[in-house]
Amino acid sequence: DGWMFHIDYTYSVAKGNHVNSYTGGSSGGNYYYNPNRQINAYGALAYDAPHYLHIYGTVELPLGFVLTPRFLLQSGRNWHRSIYNNWAGRVPIRLEERGSRRLPYRKTLDLRLEKVFMLPGRTRIGVILDVFNVFNGAVEELVGSNIAYANYGKAMRDDMIPGVTAPRYIRVGLRFFF
Repeated sequence: DGWMFHIDYTYSVAKGNHVNSYTGGSSGGNYYYNPNRQINAYGALAYDAPHYLHIYGTVELPLGFVLTPRFLLQSGRNWHRSIYNNWAGRVPIRLEERGSRRLPYRKTLDLRLEKVFMLPGRTRIGVILDVFNVFNGAVEELVGSNIAYANYGKAMRDDMIPGVTAPRYIRVGLRFFF
């Protein structure tokens, strides 16, 4: 009848004492060279997102337009307080269990509007308008966790880049069917 709807929810738990990022790998890297790295090492891992709700659908509108909304609700990233000093062997020391704090939920609404035009023969062209982060919600993705650092508890990725979600942006595109 010209519409489609999909919803899925995932609940997960990722706990351990070894980083679960791409750079962590199975080799262990330098995580076991210094015993101070294992202080408060067990807990929620970096990519632990217990709640993930994804809702999307498609509906045909008058005049041949197609609207596709997409909503995402995801647990915020976790973090923990730490300190980085030379007395500990130049490694960060976790002052509390790994991942014991959590950033706010990430809520995002994206929209796509598309219109397909028929060309001579069987060729069609689709004109697409995408709007990402419709409500321009800014959510912290990373915060400074080193209590000795001036930016402790503030959104950051490194010294220069704020660690917040991308702002609203619009993309226009073409799709060819042949």
